[in-house]
Amino acid sequence: MLIHLISIVMVIQGDSLFTGKINQVEVSREGIFSGYVIDKVSGELSGEVASDASGEYIAIDGAVYYKGRKIIGKENSYVRLEKFKGYTLALFIPDRRLYILSGGRVKDSLKIDLEGINDIYRYGNDLFLFGSGEIFTFTLSGRTEKFAQFPVKNITGIKRQRGRWYVSTSEPGRIYEKVGKEWRVFYDPNITEVNAFAFIGDTVFVSGNQVQGNQLQGRVIAIYGNEETEIYKGSGVISGAGTWRGFVCGDGEDGQIAVFTTEGFKLIQDLPEKEIVDIHQEGRNIVICTGKPAGVYHMLMIKSKKGEYTTRVIDGGYGVKWGRVRWRGKGRVKVQYRTGRTSKTDTTWTGWRELNREINSGDRYLQLKFSLLSGNDFIRFIELNYQPRNHPPVIKDYGVLPPGVGYGNADNSPFDRAMMDETQRARWKGMGFVIPDGSFLVKTAILRCVWWNAEDRDGDKLVFSLYIKKKGEKYRLINDAIQGNAYFIDASVYPEGEYYLKIVARDYETSFYPDSDYAVVDFLIDNTPPVLKSDKFKNGWYSGVVEDRLSPIYRVFYKFEGEEWYASIPEDGVFDEKKEGFRFRVPDGERKGALKIEDKLGNYKIIPLRFE
Repeated sequence: MLIHLISIVMVIQGDSLFTGKINQVEVSREGIFSGYVIDKVSGELSGEVASDASGEYIAIDGAVYYKGRKIIGKENSYVRLEKFKGYTLALFIPDRRLYILSGGRVKDSLKIDLEGINDIYRYGNDLFLFGSGEIFTFTLSGRTEKFAQFPVKNITGIKRQRGRWYVSTSEPGRIYEKVGKEWRVFYDPNITEVNAFAFIGDTVFVSGNQVQGNQLQGRVIAIYGNEETEIYKGSGVISGAGTWRGFVCGDGEDGQIAVFTTEGFKLIQDLPEKEIVDIHQEGRNIVICTGKPAGVYHMLMIKSKKGEYTTRVIDGGYGVKWGRVRWRGKGRVKVQYRTGRTSKTDTTWTGWRELNREINSGDRYLQLKFSLLSGNDFIRFIELNYQPRNHPPVIKDYGVLPPGVGYGNADNSPFDRAMMDETQRARWKGMGFVIPDGSFLVKTAILRCVWWNAEDRDGDKLVFSLYIKKKGEKYRLINDAIQGNAYFIDASVYPEGEYYLKIVARDYETSFYPDSDYAVVDFLIDNTPPVLKSDKFKNGWYSGVVEDRLSPIYRVFYKFEGEEWYASIPEDGVFDEKKEGFRFRVPDGERKGALKIEDKLGNYKIIPLRFE
């Protein structure tokens, strides 16, 4: 993930080498910036996550170090540090024990008897503890008092700015402010969590994430007056802070740090560690804590004399035609490139070559390197034009229809067809079938229609292959030159049982290339109706058990002489198993009737009855 740097967009480049087709373009906005001098202060300390750092104290993996020497540690803990009246306070989570440190030694400790606490904050001579929706003031004597409570899952930050208290939260992600004695919502960005905010000049900067399953979608927003501007939307942002450099955020995948303004953002550091766990200002230093692996850095205000940025490996696709590379910026910039035929750079790749406007290579993979040769250089915009030879097709949806139902433009579609009304469609959908719009009825019930919808980004003509196998057997080819979006199978030539169909889509023009997509759907061939296993007539009630070898029972109807069909009562409340019991009341005087038993695939049988 490049926190802000690279995004793939689809545009028409009229002045590119290639016209008339959509080209892929790599774009960075405010992307590359000469970095500031940065020093790693964690030395030889190692671990998974550096959770905090303050002065000479560093917290790594539940342990606190002073000048590289471990002074206290607890397994499976997370530590937050705060300075207070000449001491350094270390809060251990989830142990909820606070250690008072001075000169690299533990002076005292106390137990915090508050549930859900996960962080500490100092303002002047006041200390605050916060966590699961609550904030408390406390003293080193152990006295606590509730300061505020919010209808949220967690408090992520508290600060005093511009004469007011502000609080950030998660689930939902909001910022609250205290006006007089009351708390109110200051800003609701409609995201899962707000993890940092800062007032810089007349602008409020907010960072956070929208959680989507296991993925984080990062957001950075600037609020000026009554207007809000989304500066960034992309991969997760896991830390942020207002600093002398501006609003600085770090990502959770590539160790990158960017500074955000109302006009955009700039990359100022690209660290070897993956996660930027914490960012805060301490004096004139910006303190950066990292994870995977643990590290602590101090970033100084002095600009470095040069900066360098190497793009990720760019996959141009099979038979790529590389086009021009363009950029806009200022100062002395050197651009180089290298190419290869593997997705990972290795000894088979070419060496770095200086770029002379165009890339002279037909290799599939490419990297670019930009060297900024003085402290005032920057690049605001990078554009790479290239044209991949082909994109593979994609099968979007598919299925097998019930007997007597068809869809699409099949090469072997029967001519004798009829429209399907909504009642019939609802009946099949009620049985659990997906009936796409435009489906129709065919009179030959032994035909089963397999259907699909596929697309190709290049607009290439698609050809399909269809394979079938019974459960536990190997696939057999049915047809390898289908050009529609459906195919009818004669189910009468296959023994009854459970089957799998494999649909393979490939480009007609590029059939010699391994670009294809496939889908597998299971279905049932069952041409035999259910049977009546047992029945009895007693005390005016007729009851019985019906069974089907393969398909679930769909319904059991009954009728008396000269009357309509009526639905019987399932013994367990619903017909949905292969074996079902049923019953219905027989009116006095009725002696003859009929029973209609039907399975899910529409196979049915009518049985005459006598009530004696």
